[in-house]
Order: sequence, then structure tokens, then C-alpha cells
Amino acid sequence: MKPFSLKEYLKDPSKEVITRDGRAAKIYCTNYSSSNFPIVAQIEDNNYFNLFSADGKYHRDGRDSQNDLFFATEKS
Repeated sequence: MKPFSLKEYLKDPSKEVITRDGRAAKIYCTNYSSSNFPIVAQIEDNNYFNLFSADGKYHRDGRDSQNDLFFATEKS
């Protein structure tokens, strides 16, 4: 897994995004009105949306979470 970066994602939105614990994450919005949490995404098997920071953090205080976003390892 590679740490998530909004700048990198915007260069190639086709990159596969997953959570720290390996669940698929689908990004719906990258410019939500909250300047600290601009990403709106849905995590696999959840029926709700979550907000994330530009570096993929789930918690507002920056601590690690199983929901943090990462780029999946690219398969060759």
C-alpha cells in the first residue's frame, strides 16, 4: 500500500483506493466544502459516506484508523 495523496489522486483518478485494512473505497467528491476534509468517499460494505482529509485521514485529530485511505499496490 502507498499513502494516499489528493494531489496524486487528481493526477490519475483511476488509481485503486483502499482502506488501511484493505477494503475498497470509492471517492465521490474531492472538493467538499470542508477545507480540512475535502474528500467524500464510501467504504466497501458501508451504506454511508465518510469525509477524509487531503492525505486520506479519517480522524480529525490525525490519528491512525482502519478507515484511512491508501493507494492499492499496483499489480504488474
